[in-house]
Amino acid sequence: MTLKDEAQILPLLPLTKGVILPNMEVLLAIETPEARAALASARGAGQTLIVVAKTKTGYAPVGTVVQLIREGKTPQGHDAVVVKGLHRALIGLRRRAPALALGSYQPLPAEGDVLAYLRSAGADEPSFLVALNLGSREQRLALPRSGSVALSTHLDRAGERARGMLELRPDEGLIVRLANGD
Repeated sequence: MTLKDEAQILPLLPLTKGVILPNMEVLLAIETPEARAALASARGAGQTLIVVAKTKTGYAPVGTVVQLIREGKTPQGHDAVVVKGLHRALIGLRRRAPALALGSYQPLPAEGDVLAYLRSAGADEPSFLVALNLGSREQRLALPRSGSVALSTHLDRAGERARGMLELRPDEGLIVRLANGD
């Protein structure tokens, strides 16, 4: 199965408060037309949708794919659903970067609890390094060339310059947009 086969387009339910992480079960009131539309679409999408924090300028770059567990009403009479978080999902970065959606996959040598690979879509498109620290201690990874952090699972390093050695915090994943040549 290729990454393209695994990619999904799911309805998006914005959250104005809080966050839902994998394995959490949460009761959500469905109070807006936007939320009702997302719920209706989820019924036709295998009972799954993406919940994502709504920001002043749009949406957070990472959301959570959730499964609808049951539907009902709140004590106030609003429609409500219980959802269970399944896994995290990138929202906008994959749409803007063909290498992340459809690009080639090249594993990179890494030590310890680090999994690293390159994604490339061609000479005219930027390449990305994906580095995952699957352990509970800080790890380091030698970069093939410099770049800048496009996304961190901690949501606090976007734009940070990356060169030489990449520092990965415990349980952190990074996507680094690599420079075209050094």
